[in-house]
Amino acid sequence: FMPEDIFRKAVADYVSIGGGSVCLTPLVGDALIDPHFLERVRYLRRFDCIDRIFVTTNAILLDRFGAENGLDSGVTAINISTAGFEEEMYQRVYRNQSYKRMYHNVLDLLACNAKRAQPLTIAICLRPDRSLDDVLKDKDFQPILRYKPILDFTWSYSTANGRLRPGQLAPLMKIRTMAEVKREPCVELFHGPIVPANGKVLACTCLAAMDAEKDLAIGHILEKSL
Repeated sequence: FMPEDIFRKAVADYVSIGGGSVCLTPLVGDALIDPHFLERVRYLRRFDCIDRIFVTTNAILLDRFGAENGLDSGVTAINISTAGFEEEMYQRVYRNQSYKRMYHNVLDLLACNAKRAQPLTIAICLRPDRSLDDVLKDKDFQPILRYKPILDFTWSYSTANGRLRPGQLAPLMKIRTMAEVKREPCVELFHGPIVPANGKVLACTCLAAMDAEKDLAIGHILEKSL
């Protein structure tokens, strides 16, 4: 977990240069693992110049905090990353046995949000190994769709710096091919820098950054100003 002094220094520097949006999604992992997640969201909410706070989560640990507490914290958008809402597919793709917990957490979040005239933007980010048409017909998906969340669908994936190889994914899930020579900057560069838990500021939020600290680190948050 990010030490409190690194978190507070990063926030202070960000506020001093005008603030903006804050993404709490780590390079690898899930932000809801942090037992102080809601406390940190509430701290960010103290500053008027921080206008958006968003996070991508697999939703497995949403019940640790409670949907109502999550909505009250000040988060403005949550992206739910999931294979879909069919248990066998979920276990194939995510290799996790927490389908029922995830499913009830998502339903609870959507239901609580609907009662509040939907103050929170919720997106369902689908990473299935079946076609979108088939996934949308799944029985468990129908209660989710009634709330009309934003839907995002991905069928191509990075290799995570070679960790993922052909044959490890279902046929519908394609590994993204990369051009040998890039003639323009990667879009991730324009999303802004990231401050990982160790305090080293990296130039961009790309997954590849976790292996490219030597090239992408531009300083340490406790030693320099953001």
